[in-house]
Amino acid sequence: MTGTPRRGRTRGRERGRPAPGRARRVPLSPCRRPRRHLQLIPSAVDEMPRIEVPGDGASIWVATEDVELPSGPVRKGEAVIPSFVGPNNDPLVNDDPRRFRLDRENPTHLTFGWGPHFCLGATLARVELREVLGMLTERFPGLALAEPPDEIGWTATAIRRPTRLLVRLR
Repeated sequence: MTGTPRRGRTRGRERGRPAPGRARRVPLSPCRRPRRHLQLIPSAVDEMPRIEVPGDGASIWVATEDVELPSGPVRKGEAVIPSFVGPNNDPLVNDDPRRFRLDRENPTHLTFGWGPHFCLGATLARVELREVLGMLTERFPGLALAEPPDEIGWTATAIRRPTRLLVRLR
């Protein structure tokens, strides 16, 4: 048997194992996914855009008539820049609005606008977020922040994002 590979072996490696330096992608079957994390994804898809608005006040609206707002009067012809962040953080709309909560029932937000000003890409954004969170949960079930959330720095631009995001892949 010398010089002849044994059945079930390939060049000194077990069949199915990747060559050194090469990884093999093995998708997890749905029954192996951590169910408790997957159940949180729909809540996260609603809560994440509510709590972290990518930009605020993208459009200018002109009043077509005099309007009394809680912040003061707006006269016909005056321009205003509506805030999407304000209503998302209103305690009369969302209980404890500054806190990220996946147990929030029916989180209400205006991140994607409203009525005729509703974002055409809102459905795509939600699908992308749902798919990314599902993939991350599946591929890295122990994914966790490597530093306390309070220590994460954020950009001060119109599109907010972390300046760095250190994670652990447990």
